[in-house]
Amino acid sequence: MRQPPRVRHRLPLLGFVSGLMLTLAVIGMVTVALRADRAARDTEAAWTHHHAEVRAKTTLLARLPGAEGFGGLEDGLRAFVAGADPALGAALSNQVVAIGMMLTHYRRLARSDEERFAVRALEAALDEFRDKLSVARHMIRRGVAPKDIAAVVPIDDTRAPMALDMLREAWEQTDAKQRQALITTLARVHQMTLVSVFVAPALILAAAMATWLAWRDVIVRKQLTNPPPAEGAPDSLDTESLYRELVEGSLQGILIHDDFKPLYVNRAFVRLFALTSEREALALNSVLDIVDESCRDDAALMHRQIATGDVDDWWGRLQCRTRDGTPLWVEEMVKPVRWQGRQVVLVTLLDITDRVTHEEDREMERSQTERQAEEVVALAEELDAALKLAEEQKVQLHRLSISDPLTGAFNRRHFMDRVDEEIARMKRQPDHRVSLMLLDLDHFKPINDTHGHSVGDETLRRFTRACRHSLRENDVFGRLGGEEFGILLPNTAVAEAGPVAERLRLRTRDIRVAGTDGKDFGFTVSIGVAEIRDPHAPFDDTLNRADTALYASKAGGRDRITLETALTEDNAGRGNANPKAPAPATAPAEDA
Repeated sequence: MRQPPRVRHRLPLLGFVSGLMLTLAVIGMVTVALRADRAARDTEAAWTHHHAEVRAKTTLLARLPGAEGFGGLEDGLRAFVAGADPALGAALSNQVVAIGMMLTHYRRLARSDEERFAVRALEAALDEFRDKLSVARHMIRRGVAPKDIAAVVPIDDTRAPMALDMLREAWEQTDAKQRQALITTLARVHQMTLVSVFVAPALILAAAMATWLAWRDVIVRKQLTNPPPAEGAPDSLDTESLYRELVEGSLQGILIHDDFKPLYVNRAFVRLFALTSEREALALNSVLDIVDESCRDDAALMHRQIATGDVDDWWGRLQCRTRDGTPLWVEEMVKPVRWQGRQVVLVTLLDITDRVTHEEDREMERSQTERQAEEVVALAEELDAALKLAEEQKVQLHRLSISDPLTGAFNRRHFMDRVDEEIARMKRQPDHRVSLMLLDLDHFKPINDTHGHSVGDETLRRFTRACRHSLRENDVFGRLGGEEFGILLPNTAVAEAGPVAERLRLRTRDIRVAGTDGKDFGFTVSIGVAEIRDPHAPFDDTLNRADTALYASKAGGRDRITLETALTEDNAGRGNANPKAPAPATAPAEDA
């Protein structure tokens, strides 16, 4: 039998579409394979780099807390103060240099923000230790007794261990994140490999199958719609036999029913519903028996409307059941036909159970994705809260790095940084004047010996609060060591600093502290004042002049103020050098 003209015209187009689909599938497979290979190479390089950094950081984190790191500094400084051994001091200096090199090496590695902050904290602790070592050397050269040096230079250090713990914890978190990222990348490479191995051949097979089904569908439809030859023609064919051959060979299930009583089914229908034979299918009382109860009423209504001519045709999905009760999803195409002189219903069925299952799986994946998105949002909120907490801790750690842990005043390192700022300002503004005030509590050691260190610490705290309440906002108050404090007075000449020092001295005399014997006691302070004369000269000159004035107050009976101008006018260099304030009264016996 010759092919219909339209079918012959469509065969070249089908061949072109089939070849195009196969070509695209092959290109897709090759592309996925190349991307998987490139991702594998990048992941291998990233893993090698990560392993090298982990090895370097592990070595540094093992050395920093040890004897050659921060762990040996405290004991070394204590031994140096006790023995005053120059060789030990040189060894400590070399150890400080070695620790600085370790921190510099760590800074060259890839770090997170938390690691950067922890390294800066360690550098601050190392700078503070360097200042302690310098002060101890200075006092040893001046012949100060070891116990007095130990009282002035705080040996115990808690900031370095805390910063080391923070650095180790930050490194562990960063390492865990990097490992998780690499594992995720490896999983993606594995998925791409599976796609290139399994999915791409499946796409090629599906493209070939779709092309074959489309070609067969065109052939069948054109043959069904081809009009029979004229009666009596010499090459006429048996139309009924041809129709039956095409219908029986169709891959789609075909059903003809009259008021739901089956009149005809093909072999594909028998296979679709797991029936034993066509006879068993025709013996059904109603085709609605194979329709699922959830959509039986809707299907019955639609089929009746088509049988009566209210609806021309209908296409849609329908849930059914096979003979053994297995769920079955079909796509049905319903239209009215004439059968032995009466109006009946023709139903064409296509099994779409796999498609529906795939759509349900995709819907489940979508729901799971939405849940995961909600979890990600919740995790982001937790991360935001953690970042805020880290920022607060960062601010707190900065405050701890610049303040004295006992009194809350600025520590010596930050005090000297503020001195440098004021000196730089004097270089820019020649008329800017700055005065320095050194304060030392009188007879502080007997307070510790009589009442204990806890009462002595409270004395230092009460004195700090009193000074802060008496100073301006831009004045700099710091603890330089032991019971010695310093005050930097910007925009203040030495003559103007005298009344400020007198106010602090009188306020100190009013402080009362509860002793261990149940009685309150007071204390006094000696003060030396000097002005920064030349911003280009070393600050140690000003510090020595203020220190000399302080010694003059001590030698003059304590509870006194000495200005460097008074030392210049008085060759003896002693007594109350505040020309505007009367000489202070003699301190009470309990203060002395």
